[in-house]
Amino acid sequence: MISTGQGPGDTGPGGKCEVYAFDVQGTKATNMRLFTDMMLDGIKCGPDGMRADVFGNLWISSNAPLGYAGVLCFTKEAKPRRGEIVVMDAQQQTIALAGTGAAEVR
Repeated sequence: MISTGQGPGDTGPGGKCEVYAFDVQGTKATNMRLFTDMMLDGIKCGPDGMRADVFGNLWISSNAPLGYAGVLCFTKEAKPRRGEIVVMDAQQQTIALAGTGAAEVR
């Protein structure tokens, strides 16, 4: 679950810009815990959308200063992965990771 910050037109304070993980048991989500506080190199990044890939990585779009804005990749252990995003499907263009191929960080 993403706790986004205050957006345009929001009247409330917004969330903490953090990402949380849960255990799923049947139709219930339990054991809420912090997955990432979205702090990288002392820079607070604002999460927006996310998608898991077949390798267990979590790709999270980031609203942040130059160099941290765009798409961030985290391992299932919540460790940020750095490097070039290699797209294995020429039609892949969004964080949705749609298409027949996959993407990975090298």
